[in-house]
Amino acid sequence: MATAMNALGLACLIAVGPCPRISPSPGGVGGNAGPADGPAAELERARRDRDLGRREGAVGHYRRALELDPRLAAVGPEAAAFYREFGEALLRAGRASEAREVLGDAIGTLDDPGLLELFGRACLESGDLDAAGRAWLRAAERAPGSVGPWRTLGRIRLKERRAEDALPYLRRALAVAPDDYETLSLLAAAHRVLGRREEAIAFEVRAGEARRALPPSRSGMGADTDPAPP
Repeated sequence: MATAMNALGLACLIAVGPCPRISPSPGGVGGNAGPADGPAAELERARRDRDLGRREGAVGHYRRALELDPRLAAVGPEAAAFYREFGEALLRAGRASEAREVLGDAIGTLDDPGLLELFGRACLESGDLDAAGRAWLRAAERAPGSVGPWRTLGRIRLKERRAEDALPYLRRALAVAPDDYETLSLLAAAHRVLGRREEAIAFEVRAGEARRALPPSRSGMGADTDPAPP
């Protein structure tokens, strides 16, 4: 019986020839990028390079991920998260003008306070203090419970030598985070500029206490992404 089946199989093979081999398309099914070359893999590479300090490499991978999947830039929380990562990577790479362009497009469709803060940083690093201030004010209005925008607005006013105008913003920041070291330091600086020595000393004392309470990784002013103090 087995011999008969083998003979039948051989006859069929002679009649129709061997079945053709199916080779995978380059890059995966249907020619699309496979898992090793897709947008998810590019995002992983971008984050790896970011964590390793490879700033240009991170920028390239974020850009490639967006090319492979334009839906990353669609409206929604995922798009905001992607643009926050991409914008931060551009700023870390010293590409403030490019970050301003990318983030400017993003905030046109995404009402996200984090993106507005990043856009403000990009404007500031591009030398446009007025645009930075407007961006941070919008961020503060959309996230009144966040200390960063209020504190940064106060810092900008100090940079502009407008200490009195800085105080309302810094007080809002202090209301959100009463023990924030940087806000307390800025308030001390503002009162010093205004010649209010007692108030300045009081805030300096509170700032010192807040600084001692910080974990080691945040014990210096470099712990935040705000621009440097005046």
